[in-house]
Amino acid sequence: TAQTWHQILVNRAHRRVETDWFAPGTYTIAMNWLERNYRRENFFLWIDTFDPHEPWDPPQYYIDLYDPGYEGRVFDAPTYGIRKKMGITDRELQHTRARYAAEVTMVDTWFGQLLSKIERLGILDETAIIFTSDHGTNFDGPGEFGAIQKVWAVGADAMCMSAGLPIKPPAQHFPLSRSVARIPLMIHLPGMTKTKRIKPIVQPWDVTATILDLFGVPRPEKLIGNSLLPLISGKATRNRDVALCGTAQMAEAITDRWLYAVWRGERPAALYDLRNDPNCVKNALAKEPSAARMLHDKIAAFVRQQGMSEDYIAGYKPQ
Repeated sequence: TAQTWHQILVNRAHRRVETDWFAPGTYTIAMNWLERNYRRENFFLWIDTFDPHEPWDPPQYYIDLYDPGYEGRVFDAPTYGIRKKMGITDRELQHTRARYAAEVTMVDTWFGQLLSKIERLGILDETAIIFTSDHGTNFDGPGEFGAIQKVWAVGADAMCMSAGLPIKPPAQHFPLSRSVARIPLMIHLPGMTKTKRIKPIVQPWDVTATILDLFGVPRPEKLIGNSLLPLISGKATRNRDVALCGTAQMAEAITDRWLYAVWRGERPAALYDLRNDPNCVKNALAKEPSAARMLHDKIAAFVRQQGMSEDYIAGYKPQ
């Protein structure tokens, strides 16, 4: 909206040095807090940098790492929609990706500063560190349905919104891509010296359960997450069979093999075979109805667990 962009411009106006950007400034405040509090017997510090959210406008020297000398149009917060239909050229897309990479590099640099600070304070071996994000984004890559940004529906003009207004009918729908739904999760535990990658499916709400387990806090009865400590220690080899995500108007279930998306209303559901069609080109629902039904039932069970009515659940139309 106009108000949002006005605030963004106000935020940009005061920038003089790198710590004036969101992530560097936030990490600096966090490191100062650690200096004051690291001697406490226990502490919990939550750091939310907002970045690498758009606008992707880090200091120019980060952008120059990926696309120096660019002189074309700049899209540091492109409209959500179908990239080619909105007229963003291949070269402009390349630069937009470079700006995103630059923003990520800035965040990565300052997260590294935080880790170095923890190490200098001498508390690395007694501190649990969890790094994650809320979602990714599309850049019209493989399996991203031609989209740019985190979008699941566009109007006749190929945009999710036009000047902040709802999409113009007729609407085109597509699933949340794995680029949006699959997020980073890195965990360091006290005494951990070796790194490893854990392949079983986990979800963001598992982080809450893991933190409570670390501190020995009893698990609330209605908590839906699972502690990841058994996976990390090797005492368990699986966590859950399916990952769930979605928006107010659609829900999605993802396994190692399948991506299933269902929308509220009359929009037909979609099923993609990630093993044989990783770019999600062909809807396999007609050929694999049993897989679609199994995943639809997973979504319905989860929504029911949240206390939603059967009428609401029926609004997700499997066919």
